[in-house]
Amino acid sequence: MDEKDEELTKGAKEMGEKDDKDKKGMSRRSFFKGAGLMVGAAALAAALPPVASEAAPEKGASKTIYKTNLPYDLPYEVYDTDVLVVGSGLAGINAAFSAYGEGANVLVVDKGPFRASGGAGMNWGIIVRYLINKKITSDFCIKSSFGMINQKVMKALIDNWNDLNMDQYLFNRGTTTYFRNPDGTTYILEKPARGAKVLYNYFPRHDQDEMIKHGIKVVDRTMITDLFVQDGKCIGAMGLNITTGTFRVFRAKAVVGAAGPAPWNYGWISVAPVSINSPDNTGDMDAIAYNHGCRLIDMEFVENDAMNIYPEGLAATCNGGFAADDLEYRYMCDKDGKYWLRDIPLSQMDRGRFSQEIAKRVLEGKGSPNGGVYLDLRHPEAQKSLYEREVYSRNIKPYKERFGIDVTKIMLEVALEQYESEGHPIIDETFSTEIPGLYFGVGGGSRGARFESTSGSTINGGILAGKNAAQYARRAPKVKKIDWKPVHEEYARIHALRVRKVARSLTPHDVRHAMQRACYKALGAIKSGDAIKEAVKELDRIKNEDLPRMALRNDTKQYNVEWQQAIENYFMMDVSQANCRASLMREESRGTHFRTDFPKMDNDKWLCNIAVKKVNDEMALEKRPIVCLEYSPEKVRNILEKGL
Repeated sequence: MDEKDEELTKGAKEMGEKDDKDKKGMSRRSFFKGAGLMVGAAALAAALPPVASEAAPEKGASKTIYKTNLPYDLPYEVYDTDVLVVGSGLAGINAAFSAYGEGANVLVVDKGPFRASGGAGMNWGIIVRYLINKKITSDFCIKSSFGMINQKVMKALIDNWNDLNMDQYLFNRGTTTYFRNPDGTTYILEKPARGAKVLYNYFPRHDQDEMIKHGIKVVDRTMITDLFVQDGKCIGAMGLNITTGTFRVFRAKAVVGAAGPAPWNYGWISVAPVSINSPDNTGDMDAIAYNHGCRLIDMEFVENDAMNIYPEGLAATCNGGFAADDLEYRYMCDKDGKYWLRDIPLSQMDRGRFSQEIAKRVLEGKGSPNGGVYLDLRHPEAQKSLYEREVYSRNIKPYKERFGIDVTKIMLEVALEQYESEGHPIIDETFSTEIPGLYFGVGGGSRGARFESTSGSTINGGILAGKNAAQYARRAPKVKKIDWKPVHEEYARIHALRVRKVARSLTPHDVRHAMQRACYKALGAIKSGDAIKEAVKELDRIKNEDLPRMALRNDTKQYNVEWQQAIENYFMMDVSQANCRASLMREESRGTHFRTDFPKMDNDKWLCNIAVKKVNDEMALEKRPIVCLEYSPEKVRNILEKGL
């Protein structure tokens, strides 16, 4: 055994001894101290990785797992790849295909169980658009983003969208179909005011099968807890195998963040927040990037659908309920049965206005008993629209049989949930963040207050991020010597959370619900300065008082849900504070950001982005000019104030 293997063996022994101590419980201070000493002895000032890179590799199509054949269990697994994609949702899928098409070795990390996680782990009939007019779409995107979109990013998205032939792109993977007339001929619904035709029923679950067919490797049930950054460049990521507790390190020449939005902080209804999205969406990658110095923008903006709120256990669930958005706005009515939105032309309707109009109606006292309005599915045209969305129409029968609710014969009470976040790390037109080597499929500025999320930013954004990440990986210089200290420190940090023992402890679930209650009062469709201030105050209290008292009831490493939640809660805290502070700073109403104390849009003061940055361990906010290209600030203002 050579000198390096002896050091590695020593490190493995010491880690094993440390794990035995973990079972007896340790304080955070003693854990960090012990971990630091052991890792220091094993790695000799972080010069040697915990899994030896000199060992014979076990190769796969897109990964290399290094093993040492030593008689001791090591605490880390190390994977090698060209491009690491974090997330297997819509952006992640398309980033992986794109990078793979560029000839890169691709590895996808999925926090949930692959084929059953995130926004692509189910077939929910997503609406996508096939571009037919770039100019009309560009104008509409300026309007629907309320001027907040980064125009250089917008141009890259629309250029790619125009060249993509969305229908062929998806048909070739077997993930969507045309509508058919009774005689068998096919058609695509056209939305001329938006410069696109509509393809309903994009089934992304099939895309995940296609990834496997292409040989793209996926490591699932693995939560990324930190980036691997060295000399200011991203060289990978690291995290936890949720089922086994194994720590995994992913070395990569480029990383694509595609871990989804962060709506899991928005309230709680019986079994879930007021969101159609999944438990994976806790803002991990946004918070991690923020803690590495990336600025976040558009954190005050979200996206909403009007979802049914009863039965309570199925409230705000896409696959288990019914909804309306700006495509079905004509069938919304208030408590008096008035269809108050019908006078608005389709060309003037978008998600932001849809959300604001509902919020205003509720404020006027004309909403439903539970703070929403009504969706009238009795109307034949409404039923036609419903049947075009199979994700909803397939629920008609079970609702009638199991709950005695015939939605085609009633006005269905609906309220605005939160399914998407617009705030992410700032990106440029290559979808690169402020950290070289780190890309985001959906980045800050790629949507503004609201862009065409699925087609425009998510699919095309994933494609461009994957393509550019692969090209970066191809030319990235080899890292000559890796400093493994950040890996050791992150390993110590998450295990310190696992074994923490404190007096008057709180469970991770308790702490999470406290954050959700605070955010629900501040970040809804109706915002007020006083409510946001209270939320900021409460989040500060939770951060200073509750998070330090958070402790697990069981310190096992295997499938410990509380351990996962404890780690996530720190990410949720960063994102929630950014959401609330940006919402408080923007003293106007724009898009889905509706302030009762500032009910009008103010382009004189607020035709700008708000950037959130970590400065000296504190959260700092600043105004940032919108990024212009073809549309000057004056032209943007003209579109917003006078219309298209």
